[in-house]
Amino acid sequence: MVGQVQKALRGRKMRDELMEAIRRIREDGRIWGRDEPAIKQAVVLRLLSVLGWDPFDVNEVYPEYSVGRGRVDYALMHDGKPKVFLEVKKPAESLEHHHEQLLGYAFREGVPLAVLTNGVSWWFYRPLEEGKWEERKFYTIDLLDQDIGDAADMFEKLLSKANVISGKSFRYAEEIYRSRKKMQVLKKVLPEAWRRIIEGPDEELMNLLADTVERMSGYRPDPDIVEVFLKQIAGNHSGIVSDNIEDGDSISSESRSIELSRVPSDFFTGRTIRACTFRGKRIPVSSWKEFLIRVSGMIASDHREDFERVLGLRGRKRPYFSKDRRELRFPESIGDTGIYVETNLSVRGVIDIVKRMLKEFGYPESSIFIEVR
Repeated sequence: MVGQVQKALRGRKMRDELMEAIRRIREDGRIWGRDEPAIKQAVVLRLLSVLGWDPFDVNEVYPEYSVGRGRVDYALMHDGKPKVFLEVKKPAESLEHHHEQLLGYAFREGVPLAVLTNGVSWWFYRPLEEGKWEERKFYTIDLLDQDIGDAADMFEKLLSKANVISGKSFRYAEEIYRSRKKMQVLKKVLPEAWRRIIEGPDEELMNLLADTVERMSGYRPDPDIVEVFLKQIAGNHSGIVSDNIEDGDSISSESRSIELSRVPSDFFTGRTIRACTFRGKRIPVSSWKEFLIRVSGMIASDHREDFERVLGLRGRKRPYFSKDRRELRFPESIGDTGIYVETNLSVRGVIDIVKRMLKEFGYPESSIFIEVR
């Protein structure tokens, strides 16, 4: 009993220290304009230290770990063997172009957990799974936008020294990964199952629909009327089911256009944007950053006289728009307005800013469609 109490107190202490470390990292705006070595020292090693790792002991945190002719920034070690590979990039760098090399190294060495981070986003992978490299990603932590308590909990579960050594980290990672895979399979199979039922059509479904109509109207439709109706709606089966299943980080392989007002902001996290349609005009974009800049520019074009109203849109700690680029971490100009927009944002952050701009200037959220895959 005493041991359990002490263990609980240690866990609570680590969580509190992690939350405080994440809070300080968020508040230090200078960090995000610095290079990779600064991120390693100010963010990565700070968090590893709180998680119980000794950054000064190469038997625990091995820097520049050699794998063949390559190197991994950090290997978290136990009993002389790497248990976790961790690769660090600078904040302005996109992570999606680097997972193949990291996971290749981890697969070669038999390392069960790999982490790719730019200090802001932390992408977690199970390198030894089958499938494409990007399909082995199972979780994301975002230091700027995610709830601090949730981020601290996941860091402790997946990267604390105690959990890595005991194997709990890997078992927890597997649970999350299997859950994601299950949801991906369901998303793929449910539309086809629905199509088969309504195109068949299924006798039980026909009776259920007929019974409901009879209760509501007093008249029972003939089976042929029900069958014709079901076949008429069969062409809509993919939109009926798949768009209403939320699965966190899983990504559909098919491209689809989604009305902004239909889904929460975090729906787009982990998805790749291909284009957006605003005011009836389709605009191809290659990134969420470009999406934010293009939409801002179109709104600025419509509201040349009062576009400065965006200067009032602020986050908890910093502005999203400014005439002084030095106030922003990664500013991008909006046409010839003399106003800059912050682009060092998560996908959810981008969506939230766009929604706030739409509201500020009187556009309905239904005026934007986003094509993702």
